[in-house]
Formats: sequence, C-alpha cells, structure tokens
Amino acid sequence: MSAAWQGKDAAGAICLILSGWINPLVLLYLPFCVWASFLRICRILAAAIMPCIAATWAFFFKATMFPLIGHFTWIAGILLIVSPKGEAIVQDWRIANS
Repeated sequence: MSAAWQGKDAAGAICLILSGWINPLVLLYLPFCVWASFLRICRILAAAIMPCIAATWAFFFKATMFPLIGHFTWIAGILLIVSPKGEAIVQDWRIANS
C-alpha cells in the first residue's frame, strides 16, 4: 500500500483515490434523490459510484488484501440505494443507441 502513496504504483494510487470517493458520492447522491427535478444529477452520481466500487476491488487485488464481511455489506447497501437509478441509466443508454 505504501508503494501507491510513494508514486511507484500509479494505478494503485488511482484506485485508492477513487475508492475514497465512494462515501462522499453516496452522501451527495442521497439528498438529490428526494426531488424528481434532480433526476439527471442522480443518474450521473449513480454512474460515478460504480467505477469507484470497481476501483476499490482493484486496489484490494493489487494490495493483496481481502475484504471482510463489513465491506460486502457496505457495497450491498450502496447497490440497494443506487440500483433504481442504475436501471434507468441502462434504459437511457439503450434508447440512445437504438
């Protein structure tokens, strides 16, 4: 993990930075979900959260760390919060590409 901070592993450092943005993005996502007028912002935030989750797993792999049950419940909670918007993102993408 220290190699990522010392600049020796740029990919690990990027994954570490992105994984740190999950909680702020979810906290920013929650108030915007209340009002329908912010639907576009909710979708953008939901789309931004997904690569951060993938970056967390990539960092765990690079750092040879294994997440415990708390991580999996944390990710499951985030996915439950974000999943309705995720479905809408896929539908919008299908409409745009058809």
